[in-house]
Amino acid sequence: MVDVPTLQLRLEQPVGEVDGETRPVAHGLAAPRCRPPVRHGQRADRLEQRRLQPIEIGDVQVLVGHVGARYRCGTLPFMPLHPQAASLLELMATIGDAPVETVTPDEARAARRARQRPPTESVHEIRDVDAGGVPARLYRPNDRDDMGLLVYLHGGGWVIGDLESHDNVCRVLANGSGHAVLSLDYRLAPEHPFPAGLDDCVAGLRWAHANAASLGCRADRLAIGGDSAGGNLAAVVANEQVVPLLFQLLVYPVTDATRAQPSYTENATGFFLSRDGMGWFIDHYLSGEHGAPDDPRVSPLFAAPDVLAVAPPALVITAEYDPLRDEGDAYAARLAAAGVATSHVRFGGMFHGFFSLADFLDDGAAANALAAAAVKKALDRGDRPFG
Repeated sequence: MVDVPTLQLRLEQPVGEVDGETRPVAHGLAAPRCRPPVRHGQRADRLEQRRLQPIEIGDVQVLVGHVGARYRCGTLPFMPLHPQAASLLELMATIGDAPVETVTPDEARAARRARQRPPTESVHEIRDVDAGGVPARLYRPNDRDDMGLLVYLHGGGWVIGDLESHDNVCRVLANGSGHAVLSLDYRLAPEHPFPAGLDDCVAGLRWAHANAASLGCRADRLAIGGDSAGGNLAAVVANEQVVPLLFQLLVYPVTDATRAQPSYTENATGFFLSRDGMGWFIDHYLSGEHGAPDDPRVSPLFAAPDVLAVAPPALVITAEYDPLRDEGDAYAARLAAAGVATSHVRFGGMFHGFFSLADFLDDGAAANALAAAAVKKALDRGDRPFG
């Protein structure tokens, strides 16, 4: 049995009892998915909780630790949509945007830009840079010249998204971690199908490593991260061992482009990202002459064990109501099975995209804070634990 640190969060019941002591605690602990799969709604038998460590998420202290099952593992009882998530989805439905799979890439990009909100977070310094031919934006939370650096890759299905779409997320991560963030504006499909965007991410990371001092950062304190398609690119780049990395942040990453995971059926429609919409994104990404859904450079879930074994420590964040939920869960389990120090947090009641919606969703803000805290710990420490 693989003992994966995994936690399902619902920050509505802040007080619980652990080891006889009453303290703030997140609602619900989930075991990793096993074979044979346990149906949604069943409980895991004899869950074992151990090595709990407190971290601060805003005003709430959450106990995070390794959770395993000695005899059987499964999932938590069914959790309904968080009321804030349900209200936001209703609002999105009233806006009436056409499903992404029914429009052109240019129309989808225009719709995304029309919904762009101004940033709500101030940062010490923000400037656009040329990262070895890749447009990029640097976020510096202070004037130190020895910061670590998180290279961040935005989501958007490899088709939409840019420096503006994830501007506020990068501001929050920089301020919350106390380290710099470099956001890469990689090329998008279908104009530039696989592997163009991936090549840009590799080039941008190499440039960041070679030019870290000019950014006020240390070349030996680098991390990579991203959400959705950006999480996919971050995982693939981490596996390719382009430069030494201390950490990878993967927020609801695409790890299995075959679209065969059960959550594609469970969350096919009604939760912002749909099964057909995800198919539209993948088809555009793979519209060139290279790549296939089971290629490890497209789907890192299919990477060989020896490749995963040398990957940097990871935090994997997933959402309950997301077609990508199960592949994110599975990738966290594979990393842990390969010996990578891996923490996996699933936010119950949340849908795909919640990480970028912190202004509307408390759990989005909690996920931002959790990610920033993990980046801070990895880059402050400056080494790779456990190998």
